[in-house]
Amino acid sequence: MTGENAPFDFAAAKKVFSRIGFALIAFIAVSYAVVFALELLALYFLPEKALDGTLSTIISAIAMYGVGVPVFYLLIKKLEPQKGETGNAKFSTVAVLFCIAMCFMYAGSFVGDAVYTFVSEKFGIYIYEATLELISSIPWYVALITTVILAPIFEELVFRKLIISRTAVYGEKLAILFSAIMFAFFHMSIQQFFYAFLIGLALGYLYVRTSKLIYPIILHACVNLFGSVFPLLLMEYAGYEELISAETPEAMLEIAAANPVGYAVIMIYSIAVLALAFGGFALFFVYKKKLHFNPSPLQLPRDSEATVAFAGVGVILFILLTVILPVVLSVI
Repeated sequence: MTGENAPFDFAAAKKVFSRIGFALIAFIAVSYAVVFALELLALYFLPEKALDGTLSTIISAIAMYGVGVPVFYLLIKKLEPQKGETGNAKFSTVAVLFCIAMCFMYAGSFVGDAVYTFVSEKFGIYIYEATLELISSIPWYVALITTVILAPIFEELVFRKLIISRTAVYGEKLAILFSAIMFAFFHMSIQQFFYAFLIGLALGYLYVRTSKLIYPIILHACVNLFGSVFPLLLMEYAGYEELISAETPEAMLEIAAANPVGYAVIMIYSIAVLALAFGGFALFFVYKKKLHFNPSPLQLPRDSEATVAFAGVGVILFILLTVILPVVLSVI
């Protein structure tokens, strides 16, 4: 039996989501432990490189993708995955979702920055945004490897394939929402939370409709290319950092006049980003009418979805960890 007449084992379903939460806790704990150990070794053997952004990025990548991801998989592999709808995504579909994701990224960034500013000024809590600081301190080619190649592959493997394939049995919408929320909290950043959540919804829907990891990987890579690598290139070669640091319009004009080619490139990038974001906003209202979700074998009643997915001990502890840990690291 399926759908609303099916007998539900709510306890078993909650255990599935809770186990995923515990597995994500282990992912973070093991990754931090490996980072700590490798940084101690770096401090001993390479003291002159110990605080280098590139070395820190390499260490983080080894810890998360080389150790954290396998540990996560080992802890959830007994959960039965389910293969959903299969198919190929049209180029136009991926392009539309890319525009929507760009809109999500900049809208989410705006909200995240506003919330971060409010929390900082209202409560005097200045949370150290480790990932953002690290990305801004590394060369563009290191960011290209980590944020455009490694992160999309491994993060989509974890949050789309491994999580959605094990939760979609309880409802495709719920699986997409759950994976997006876990993805957002996993970033452990107020400034990244909102756009990570919104983009996670687009990535999850693309995966659910195709069951092929390559499509969300490509979409994720394109978003990161525009969001992290291109700005680093502009800062390194086009004088973008100087331009945005100018205190007056007159100073900006002087900087632009001294580097007209760089200024032109910055303007082209800015116009392209705005066009993608506003285009994505318009496309969202058109594309959302085409969204469809197939019934799942153990489709949960709507009024029980939140309790089953988010009230398990593992999920609650994971959320608490990702909220508290950045605050603790900020005051250490």
